[in-house]
Amino acid sequence: FLLSSPHGSGALFDQNGVSLGYRAGSTTPTTLTYNVGRFGERYLLSWAHVASFQTSPRGSVSLEADDTDLAVDDGQGLKQRLERAAFAYQFGPEASLAVGVGWVHYFGAEKGT
Repeated sequence: FLLSSPHGSGALFDQNGVSLGYRAGSTTPTTLTYNVGRFGERYLLSWAHVASFQTSPRGSVSLEADDTDLAVDDGQGLKQRLERAAFAYQFGPEASLAVGVGWVHYFGAEKGT
């Protein structure tokens, strides 16, 4: 695959992964996903964890944590973690409300930035 760049040049990327899921096609999926491979001039490893469950006949909660580790060949890199929590409630066939919060944690930094 070719990753486009705003500078007019592109870079190749190739990610391979595996995903395990329970109720994956439902409104309350639980999944664990792992991907790894080249991402342009770098190497990307990522994990995604999602857990969802019913709290009532019309309500559900979803919790998510995504981790990425982006490294160049000389060992420099950047790690980040996204965490998210959400609550959804279905009032009827045409009305629902969803409220969520999320935050991102950054670990490490590349040289020269």
